[in-house]
Amino acid sequence: MSLELLQKRATNSSELHARVIFTGLVLEKFLVYLRSTLLSEDQFVVALMQVRGFVFFSCWSDCMNEQAILAVLKPLLEKRYGQAPCGFSSLNTRTLDDGSIVYKMYRIEMEDSSSCICIAAHDGLPAGRTFRWETILSPRRWLEQRATLLTLLAEQHYPAPRVIPSLRGDQVISEGPWHLLLTTWITGHAGEISHEHLELLGSVLGRLHCLPCPEEPNVGPARWNHSYSIPHALVCMEQAKEGVPPFYRALYRQCQQTLQTVSTYLASAPSVLIHGDCWPPNSVRVGSKEVVLIDWEGAGRGASILDFGSLVLTCQYGEGGRMPRSTDPARVSAVVSGYRTWYHFSSAELEILPEAVRFRIAWTGSWMIARLAAERWSDSSEESFERIQLGLDLAGETTQMAQACLMEDDPTSRRSRNHFVR
Repeated sequence: MSLELLQKRATNSSELHARVIFTGLVLEKFLVYLRSTLLSEDQFVVALMQVRGFVFFSCWSDCMNEQAILAVLKPLLEKRYGQAPCGFSSLNTRTLDDGSIVYKMYRIEMEDSSSCICIAAHDGLPAGRTFRWETILSPRRWLEQRATLLTLLAEQHYPAPRVIPSLRGDQVISEGPWHLLLTTWITGHAGEISHEHLELLGSVLGRLHCLPCPEEPNVGPARWNHSYSIPHALVCMEQAKEGVPPFYRALYRQCQQTLQTVSTYLASAPSVLIHGDCWPPNSVRVGSKEVVLIDWEGAGRGASILDFGSLVLTCQYGEGGRMPRSTDPARVSAVVSGYRTWYHFSSAELEILPEAVRFRIAWTGSWMIARLAAERWSDSSEESFERIQLGLDLAGETTQMAQACLMEDDPTSRRSRNHFVR
């Protein structure tokens, strides 16, 4: 960013970070001048690092804005990873209510034309609206759990992003209250919804569920678990119960019942490695016959049926996650066909299938209901709850189609050596 643009932005008194960055850039230019007259090369390097340290710790220690994050990421990546980034593309952002950024995901382009993913989580992330809904972990431990899981998948030769360690071999690094994880960028076509792609997506999910599942604490629970997240959601729902308008109390009871039923099931269900957010936008076609899952932040030990239920529902969504008003039997059949090449459900899993297909929608609805305890009912709330009701209706029809597909006896489509028969 040019000095002129920084100076223009720094005139806003609320942008203290811009002022700090501006001062740092001026000092760097002054050091470059002194380098040619008074400073030796060693003195110049030491002074330059001190200036950058001043900018870093003045900006990086707070819940930052986009400008400050980008200003400090480049020298940090050069120092800790030996990487020279030349371009940043924002993929995901989480903010607090005051607009402070506490989570960023970037695609970073390097000078050698390669790309990687950079995930930055701030210690203030738990103060956001969604983080504590899913986990009790600290932001650093949350990233470490993801790194551990991705490393395990690499050891099993399972297609997924790979962790890029720092120069010292660390999977996750910390600077002040910020924590960083770098992974490889998966090149390909993301989010396809062709029947061939959905069959491959179902297959790669079934393959994941057949991998050996280590015991805790090596790999922690997925975002959908009975040890914290679902019980926490049920408590929050109960606290918000009185604020639910009469005409949405039936929906409230549907969401509550689904969470209660699934929580009871999880208490005794076998654990496998699950993705936790498996749907077409989180898949990349990398070859004619291979799909890779991305965005593993909700992954961990969990129930395969919840992963499958989420995919068999969301595979029918349209562009931008638009929920359809009617089912798509062909898409459901494609997912089931691919999934069955690796994984065979037990009778207990088939019994819980209706709740598993509803679960993703009920989970989202429960979070929205819990927000009513802190926010007033609004027109946007009504629109959101109409979408939840549409999703629950779609889940009911989807379950019937999935059950019919799963009951078809087609042993030639299964790889018995990878079957789970309980």
